[in-house]
Amino acid sequence: MRSERVLIKPNHDDYSSCKKIARLSKQVFNQALYYKRQAFFRSEFLSFSNLDQLMKIHHKSLYDSLPNAGSQAVIKKLSGDFDNFWKALNDWKAHPEKYTEKPQIPKYKKQGQLKTFLLPAKPISVKESHILLPKKMNISPVISRFAEDKKANSSCDIFKEIRIVPHGSCFWIEIVYDETQSKNHFKQNVKLNPDNKLAIDIGINVLMAVTSNQANFKPVLINGKPIKSINQYFNKQKAKLMSQSKKRKINKLSIKRYNQIRDYFHKCSNYILQLCLKHDVGEVIIGKNKNWKQAVNIGKVNNQKFVSIPHFQLIGQLKYKLEAYGILVREREESYTSKADSLACDKLPAYKKGASHIFGGKRVKRGLYRSSTGKTIHADVNGSLNILRKASNDDFIEGLIRSGCVFQPSYWTPNGSVVKKSKPLDCFSDGADFKLHLNSIAI
Repeated sequence: MRSERVLIKPNHDDYSSCKKIARLSKQVFNQALYYKRQAFFRSEFLSFSNLDQLMKIHHKSLYDSLPNAGSQAVIKKLSGDFDNFWKALNDWKAHPEKYTEKPQIPKYKKQGQLKTFLLPAKPISVKESHILLPKKMNISPVISRFAEDKKANSSCDIFKEIRIVPHGSCFWIEIVYDETQSKNHFKQNVKLNPDNKLAIDIGINVLMAVTSNQANFKPVLINGKPIKSINQYFNKQKAKLMSQSKKRKINKLSIKRYNQIRDYFHKCSNYILQLCLKHDVGEVIIGKNKNWKQAVNIGKVNNQKFVSIPHFQLIGQLKYKLEAYGILVREREESYTSKADSLACDKLPAYKKGASHIFGGKRVKRGLYRSSTGKTIHADVNGSLNILRKASNDDFIEGLIRSGCVFQPSYWTPNGSVVKKSKPLDCFSDGADFKLHLNSIAI
């Protein structure tokens, strides 16, 4: 499943209609939630069908204020969320160690809040590349590139759902579709070599350090400083606006930040896809620890910077883009990958609280790692190589050292070009040349 998005700003003709629909959706949600909560407190089970009937009988005017399929979809989503809460609560009672806290019962939407509206594809029709929504919604036809091959009033087998999602002071109209049903289906039938692997170490200044088990592959360091800059500007402006109680401007600022980061991540993930296709890579390994945002411990300032970057969104984009081309994407825990010596093939133990380990190499300068072999490598490249070693074996390391490519990382910023290429790191000794080179490559 994929989705298209249309941003509805406050000056848009359909803004008031979207706001009204989201408000009615909240009212349907809150009323249905009341019945579910009361049944829960009485230790009773209220099924979706019974809840739907209750709403139709006792709150008919509210139920009919939206397209019936939409009201039913909101209630069905609530029932599913409540079922998940039941399961999580029972699992928490049996295995509390799996949770950071007790699962909480779904809560009411507060006054002034809005709720996402869901509309199944059944009442939707198509005409000349436009999606026609029910007249009751009072929303103008929505243009979709995936409706180009549909005749007027044809069945909408490609479209699965329409969502109206509140987003700050704006709304998203999301069109959820099955891309395999469209003539514009983007999936390519390419056969990539599963033995060729790519590893990604996610960070802050270097957003992604990319390495491969192919000897001729030069590591790529994707610049993360623009994301830091976006967050720094956002935090500074938000603090200023909060002191002035300007909520509308804060919402506008949040939307701007969201769109900037989302655009940056899309460019980065597209670049990774192109790397995989160019180098015939059939598998990508992403380093990710359990609870890495909650349990991060890299210093107060770096903790704040790391947590404020939505890496999960980036990983999600990587997954759906790479998997569309048949590339296997795996997540791998990355304990000790920044400390272990990849060139000397240090053992990579799993994390255990209280355990201590000694490794051959160490960081000698910011961004540089000195291997016990006497060679110097970029610290993030070292971490990425260790992630790759955890997912495969050490056989490829010798080939990387022999080719010398591993010592020549390229720096890339999402403007479509390489911004810096470093000289081989192992050709420097401690001294003025080493410090000069360090200043030129620190990201």
